[in-house]
Amino acid sequence: AHRILLTMPVTDITALLKDLPAEHFDLPHVSEMRTHAFKAPLPSAIIDKLSPAVETHHLVVRVACIGDSLTACGYPKVLQALFDRAELRVQVRNFGVAGVTAQKFSEQPYADERKLEEARQWRPHFVVSTLGT
Repeated sequence: AHRILLTMPVTDITALLKDLPAEHFDLPHVSEMRTHAFKAPLPSAIIDKLSPAVETHHLVVRVACIGDSLTACGYPKVLQALFDRAELRVQVRNFGVAGVTAQKFSEQPYADERKLEEARQWRPHFVVSTLGT
């Protein structure tokens, strides 16, 4: 017997099981599957690669800081230090880009930046924005 670790929402697992031909696979019902939260702290690089839908999502709160040069030049580090000092399980990431604006029809709108898509894909719980300051 083989075991497979699926890092996806239960609804996606259910859909996957429905698509697999039962005559070729001995598949358990979703209610028979065990869910498992990671008990050991993982490096942030690994956490970033895991799907936020895995049960580990509640272990660390993700805060994305988006914005212009005020963000890019460092306030997320200060924010992370405040959370660390308070011993809160929070991960702050900096998605700031110097020189961007909030206006869509400007020379460098933040909406067109790759960092905005990276922030979306990270699926933060909270977003702090400093645009147009």
